Amino acid sequence: MIDFALLGHPADAAHLAEAAGAWLGQPVDADALADWLESTPAFALPDLLRVPTPAGGTLCGQLIVCPFLPENTQTAPGALAAAAKTRAGVALARDLGAKIAGLGGFTSIVVGAQGEKLAREFGLPLTSGNTLTAILALEQMENALAAQQRDLAGQTVAILGASGDIGRALALSLAPRARRMILVARNRSRLEGLR
Repeated sequence: MIDFALLGHPADAAHLAEAAGAWLGQPVDADALADWLESTPAFALPDLLRVPTPAGGTLCGQLIVCPFLPENTQTAPGALAAAAKTRAGVALARDLGAKIAGLGGFTSIVVGAQGEKLAREFGLPLTSGNTLTAILALEQMENALAAQQRDLAGQTVAILGASGDIGRALALSLAPRARRMILVARNRSRLEGLR
C-alpha cells in the first residue's frame, strides 16, 4: 500500500528514448518507442518514492506513467486517448492504495474540468501538476519558436488565463524576455496583482 501516487508522462519522444536508453543501457529508436507507447496502458514504476515527514515518519508513493506524448494531445482522438490513459492511471493509483494522486504535466490538462468528477468517481483526492505543466508549456513554446527560427526577444506574447496558476507562472517567466505582454483573465484583482 502506498500513501500517494504521482501521475506523469514523457515530455516528448526524445525524452522517452533517452530515459528508455538509460534504463536499458543502449540507444533506443525514438520513433519506434513512440509508436509502442501509444498502445501501452498506464503502469506503475517499480521503485517506491520515499518522503520523510517532519514527525520522523516516511510517506511512500509511486510514480504512475500515463504513456502518451503531449504533442499527440493536439487532436481530439489524441486528447481522448490521453484522457483514457490518465483515467486508467487514477484507477491504478486507487488500486495501489494511494490516499491522494497528483496529476502531473498534461494529465491534469486532458481531464480538465472532469478532475473533480474523476476524484469523486474513484474516491481519491486529485491535485494538479501546474508547475510541470508550466515548464512543459514553456519548453513547447521554445521548441515552436526554434522550429520557426524565431526568438522570443522583441515579440509580443499573449497569455489567456493569466491569473491562474499556470498562466501566472508563464507570464512571470516570459515577461523579462518579451517586448510586450498581453494578459487576459477573468479574475481582475489577480490580474492587476500580476501586472
